[in-house]
Amino acid sequence: LLGGAASFVGMQVMGGMVDRIGASRSYLLSCILLVMVLGLWFVAIPPLVPVLLAFPLFMVAMSGRNIPFQTLTSRVPPIAQRAQYMALSTATAQAAASLGASVGPLLLGATAEGHIVGLPRTCLIAMASILLAPPLIAWLEGAVRNNEAKWTCAQPKSVPD
Repeated sequence: LLGGAASFVGMQVMGGMVDRIGASRSYLLSCILLVMVLGLWFVAIPPLVPVLLAFPLFMVAMSGRNIPFQTLTSRVPPIAQRAQYMALSTATAQAAASLGASVGPLLLGATAEGHIVGLPRTCLIAMASILLAPPLIAWLEGAVRNNEAKWTCAQPKSVPD
């Protein structure tokens, strides 16, 4: 309940932030928060953040990355191809999530006592992957702006009656 409520509020804040400072900067801030939470919650042994604080922050960071990403990617294709593009984008994201869910168990294990092993290493890999995305998002935002400028210039000007 706490994670869902935090996510709901965080998404509203992130929506406003995307409108004010842009998708790539908002995405970067969410990634920084996510990496901090993962590091303090999963890599640090024992965890440096209690679950009641870490989980809501984790939910805010995860959902917070989606707002700028979806806002930006919805601007990539021309309007006539937007639904097709979004379907392909969603399918690709689901395939990547499936791959991640398949690789995760290969990196993790358990001791005879039932303790999870390999979580810090797995989390460091995830953190590195998360930090690869913001430069790509910044590049995509620049490319989208350039394309939108070309589309705007290519539109015929209306002639007053």
